[in-house]
Amino acid sequence: MKHYHYPIIPSSGMPILDTRILESLKSVAHSRHLWTWKPWSNYPGVAEDLEKHGIFHQPEDLKSHSTIVIPPHGAPMSLKKIWKSERRNVIDHSSAAVRRAQSAFALMRLEGSALAIVGRRSDPETLAIIADHPRALVIENAEDAVRIPFHPSYSLICQTAFDPALARKFSEIIQGRHRDSKVTFLDTSAPEEEIRRRELRNAAAQLESIIVIGHSLAAEMLCHTTREMRLNVYHNMLPPFAVNRCAIIASSDVPQSEFHRFPLAKEAPSDQTQISA
Repeated sequence: MKHYHYPIIPSSGMPILDTRILESLKSVAHSRHLWTWKPWSNYPGVAEDLEKHGIFHQPEDLKSHSTIVIPPHGAPMSLKKIWKSERRNVIDHSSAAVRRAQSAFALMRLEGSALAIVGRRSDPETLAIIADHPRALVIENAEDAVRIPFHPSYSLICQTAFDPALARKFSEIIQGRHRDSKVTFLDTSAPEEEIRRRELRNAAAQLESIIVIGHSLAAEMLCHTTREMRLNVYHNMLPPFAVNRCAIIASSDVPQSEFHRFPLAKEAPSDQTQISA
């Protein structure tokens, strides 16, 4: 029985910088008690690996002597102020895109508009924003957009991993439902996520199927992009049989070491497409 690894689309997996940061934190954890606001990654095994190295995320694990680590998905600005007033040791690894989205949302509130974020309700990035703006609405899909009540003015942003084109469609649905409302959408997506989706689109002409690995919103958006291109998508699973013209793409929550182990196919197709870097 032959075994085969499907080719991997460039830009897959956790950014190299994030990987290096995690390795650095593991070293720091030998001498300091580290606690992160929410898990660093949703991918199975990542949180467990960090706990094994002394980096925790459960609320009960936060101690008076803990050094607080903010992952790339950010933390509530209100909590940051509290930690600062308590003279806490804080290591902030919030991504530039997340910081921009949080600042933009805070400015939008000053304009008096009703606020909404397009994204996943349970995602730490969304939870951080809602903690600071509890009256803000969360729009996960078109049905949510349709049900939004009338308000004279709406200001929307999107979660940094969300496809801005899809978020813009949701804002157009709101405008169509409430023609007397002023609906403003600000694209707060992360450039690196658009690069990943562009790599996927560039590879699509050579492919019939995509295996998407990841448990984050970014993985859901990769699945959405794949379906838009009318390709078969297998999310966190292999096709039931080895297929031709298939490749792997992994979202940003997946460590590099993991997605290289995942795509093992039996009985390799003879004309499997190679994806160039």
